[in-house]
Amino acid sequence: MKKTLAIVTALAISVASFAQTPGENYLFNHWSLGVGFGLTDGLQVTVGTTILPNLQARIQYSDFFTHVAIGNAIMKGQNAPFGINPIEYQITGINYHENGINIDQVDLQGTIQQRDLALLVDFFPSPKSTFHVTGGIMFSLAPNLVSVVGTPKNTTNSDPVMDNQDKGHVRIAGITTDYEGLIHADVKYGLPVKPYLGIGFGRPVNPDGRVSVNFDMGVAFIGGAHLYSYDYSSGSRVPVELNEAWINDPNNAELKANLGDSVNDIVPKLRTANNFPVMPYLRLTVNVRLF
Repeated sequence: MKKTLAIVTALAISVASFAQTPGENYLFNHWSLGVGFGLTDGLQVTVGTTILPNLQARIQYSDFFTHVAIGNAIMKGQNAPFGINPIEYQITGINYHENGINIDQVDLQGTIQQRDLALLVDFFPSPKSTFHVTGGIMFSLAPNLVSVVGTPKNTTNSDPVMDNQDKGHVRIAGITTDYEGLIHADVKYGLPVKPYLGIGFGRPVNPDGRVSVNFDMGVAFIGGAHLYSYDYSSGSRVPVELNEAWINDPNNAELKANLGDSVNDIVPKLRTANNFPVMPYLRLTVNVRLF
């Protein structure tokens, strides 16, 4: 008990000494504005402020190139050029000719929409240290990480993909087109509010100089990435998660049969995406102290 009291007393004295330390670096005394680039969250704008000599805080907005996407390179292989949103991709080899629906190809257009607002706190082991441990939360500002619109086609013969009265009504494995005959799919994080933990070097606010450089690396806990399509048959847009359980649903046996051997490739990828726990972040920011 005496040992515990001694530790608590020592911590209290330490915090009090930080709070009473005279000098430049104190509660909201200084503010900075920074711009930077992140490997997985794109361009950033950061506002930093001081709290204690060994504690600073940041508000950070990031936008992963809403208008520039690397999706073509990822989806088509190493030889594909970098692309501009929307990402374009084509799924061929489909052989679905059931219930008056004829699909053997789907043309996709997608957009990356990652935009985040982060509230971060940097702890420095000593008042003069540049090494810091960072914790905080990240809010997803975009409703989806990726949004895709698919146009089903029938290139085998002259039969229509589907009759107009079937659009938005006839289900394929629990999903339908919209009333224009288009298929919609979205990728969402499992956690819209993502805890963040990381380390780095540099101070968002440099009380001894005008400019500072901040390097950060860490992870956000995202709760996996989940793929959804939609069912319009009830008259409203009902999300349906496209995962391993969906593929193995006995009601979707017809779809699974049409997918054939490709199921062995699709299921592990969906399982990995659904269970992927974290998103890594690597950032470099240049900050200018405003006052």
